[in-house]
Amino acid sequence: MATRQLLGELAFTHEWYKSFLTHLKEEGYSFETFPGTLEQKTILLRHDVDLSLSDALTMAKIEAEVGVESTYCIFIASPLYNPFDGENLQKIHEIQSLGHDIALHFSTHNYWPNEQPSKGAVETQVNNMMDVLRAVTPEISEAVSFHRPPDWALETEFETFINTYSPQYFSDITYISESNQRWRTDQPDFENLPERMQILVHPGLWSHRDDEFEKRLEQGVVNSCRYVNRRAQEEFIEPNKEN
Repeated sequence: MATRQLLGELAFTHEWYKSFLTHLKEEGYSFETFPGTLEQKTILLRHDVDLSLSDALTMAKIEAEVGVESTYCIFIASPLYNPFDGENLQKIHEIQSLGHDIALHFSTHNYWPNEQPSKGAVETQVNNMMDVLRAVTPEISEAVSFHRPPDWALETEFETFINTYSPQYFSDITYISESNQRWRTDQPDFENLPERMQILVHPGLWSHRDDEFEKRLEQGVVNSCRYVNRRAQEEFIEPNKEN
């Protein structure tokens, strides 16, 4: 099936995503990681890894096959995965080995649920969490993606890290996101895309078959529980059987 025909039939599948990337490459776009040169026909491709590192690795492999580099923002505070777990560590390192950057996905809501902090307070907490991420992998991007960014985090620049929502990456160029699968109701015009873009894609929203956002989230929770159960068995139950 032709790339353009597939793009006319939007589905949150790996097949559609691969066709989307192929289409962009055929249209002459180059892919950059932060900070990027932001020349004409340039895309900053970013992933907020909210649900699953397994899904992130699958997407990273697709991108490597197409010849695309992107930035994977790891959620240290995720309720669904532990980046320090041995298998997850391997997945993060494999994503890097495929040529992608690893960056921090930071939740302001954990620290300031109801108030706007000073820039200094934000920089202190963000840099603390970046040091935590460096314990996972020393080579990380200076970019930081805010989880469910509050208004005060938008259009704001910081001195000690790159905010993916600062003007040069958010309002000075075109920003496209499929958060909560919004592309189903507010689909970009994929045949007439702008010259410079940041595109945010959440790996957990895509799979081998199409499905709704709520079902994707539910499956992410189920997969996380199964993973924790298996790893707990391997770590605590099976060694005791051997003794």
